[in-house]
Amino acid sequence: ALAVAAPRGHAKSTWASLLLPIHDLLYQTERYIVLISATLPQAKQRLRNIRHELLTNRHLRAVFGDLTLQSREWSTRRVTLGDAALEVFSAGTEIRGISHGAWRPTKIILDDAEDSAAVENPERREALLTWFNEVVENLGNGYTHLQVVGTVLHPESLLRSLMQRPDFEAMLFRSVEAWATDEALWAEWRRRLTDLDDPEREHTAHAFFEAHRDAMLAGTQVLWPEKEPYDELQRQLVTRGRAAFFQEKQNEPLSAESQVFDVSRLATFSLDHGEIRTERGETRRLAALTPVVYLDPALGHTPRSDHAAIVVAARDDAGRIHVLDAWLRRATPAAQAAQLIAMAQRWQCGRCGVESNGFQELLCDLIERERRERGLALSVEPVAHTANKVARISRLEPPVANGWIQFRSDLTPELFQQLGQFPRGAHDDGPDALEGAVAMLERGGILRGRRTGARPAVRQVQAF
Repeated sequence: ALAVAAPRGHAKSTWASLLLPIHDLLYQTERYIVLISATLPQAKQRLRNIRHELLTNRHLRAVFGDLTLQSREWSTRRVTLGDAALEVFSAGTEIRGISHGAWRPTKIILDDAEDSAAVENPERREALLTWFNEVVENLGNGYTHLQVVGTVLHPESLLRSLMQRPDFEAMLFRSVEAWATDEALWAEWRRRLTDLDDPEREHTAHAFFEAHRDAMLAGTQVLWPEKEPYDELQRQLVTRGRAAFFQEKQNEPLSAESQVFDVSRLATFSLDHGEIRTERGETRRLAALTPVVYLDPALGHTPRSDHAAIVVAARDDAGRIHVLDAWLRRATPAAQAAQLIAMAQRWQCGRCGVESNGFQELLCDLIERERRERGLALSVEPVAHTANKVARISRLEPPVANGWIQFRSDLTPELFQQLGQFPRGAHDDGPDALEGAVAMLERGGILRGRRTGARPAVRQVQAF
């Protein structure tokens, strides 16, 4: 049995679910191939890709002639070619008693069989592992080849578990195989790349890299330099964030105990007489910004209840987000509505976001009553979340780490404490409200901002 962990974008599905199955079908080296993906639509698409190559690839036709057309069966889930067959399934489904003639599966391929959202849930991880042990491993016979290919999505994922088993040959690939020896130069490069006050920051950073190329590449080694050279991978590390990069490119997902936000390195600013002053001495007039306010409500105000959280934030012309105010309390719905309107009035917010939940209608009525009593012009926008909360909040890691989200230095300590403890802390209401405010300001991408000039082209590799 073989377990292979490879980075995203490194053609693992091309060879595992396209090239090798086609080879097996044409040379008849496998009698019955079972291909399993996370969902049935994904599995069916892989079969369509195989069918397309068999029917249209002139190089295959030149070598194998009409064999590529001699299928006795084409369906959305199964193909037969000569005496061989290939059938696709989705992970987690009941697959029992399947065969092709006298043959039980001779090769079983699991390609990206884990769902990125499901893998975060301990019960669903355990269910997938149980399914693999009880169903997949009993599909074949002593002659069956078993291959599991993917990216390690969690420290306790199915793929990571199989790689630790003695009966599996494990192969682990990382995009960055060796890091640069001169970290100081790369730190300066990152400072230039993340300088939102420089509209040509990407060109500025690239010019710095070209001027110090040899020193900055000393000691480096990457898996696929033609597709992703070291400087491009460093750029992905900055823009995508540490958690996403190490999971998708290094097969090193952060554990649930890992700290997402380093609060000791947060970019901060002071506010004095309507003037924002950053740590670097830069100043901006608060009056030039248009703040928004966001409420993550909570029902109940006992010591064990969640906090209600309100965050006020504004975005400047360069794309930098300033967190101006934060309030975290266990409070009644009426008190939450009153505080929201008071903060909206204080900071002259024109828009207000409220996370939708079971008592949204009551809360909106309270907010509307407070708004009318104060004569405040305020647009209230209900927000319904569909994405996983940990994933939503974690997406803030790159802009926070790069200083693109800055915090007023005298905000409530509770917000900084919750950020520092996320995702393992008892409460995450403050980070949740922060993400809601940022999403209101961005509406289409947290990293969006002024961007002029084209990014230096990535070298391309010739396709098959």
